[in-house]
Amino acid sequence: MPEIDFDKVPEYYRGYVARVHSESVLDALNEELEAFINLFQHMPADKHDYAYAEGKWTPKQLLQHICDAERIFAQRALRFARHDMTQLPGFDQDIYVEKAHVDHRSMQDLVDEFKSIRAATVALYK
Repeated sequence: MPEIDFDKVPEYYRGYVARVHSESVLDALNEELEAFINLFQHMPADKHDYAYAEGKWTPKQLLQHICDAERIFAQRALRFARHDMTQLPGFDQDIYVEKAHVDHRSMQDLVDEFKSIRAATVALYK
């Protein structure tokens, strides 16, 4: 990406932003999509609901979190683009994950949801 003024990036997000090497947001959203989807689609089924410790998220919970967060950040991007000056609320990711009940969903269903959300995000940014 073009040079970033990290003083303007909230500290919590600096590590994420530093990992992006694409020239544009659209490039970044598209470039990693296939590898990301492959990661989850080729994961052994016995790992989908596995948490390595008490209170840690499973891969399905992680993917649901990514879906939720992408929706939230896309909505924020829309508000910025439309010059909506209303204060943006935060969200409690742990409550979102708890209430998602992904144990009743298949990994493929979550992957399909992610693909749809990503397509909508790309359309918004275009």
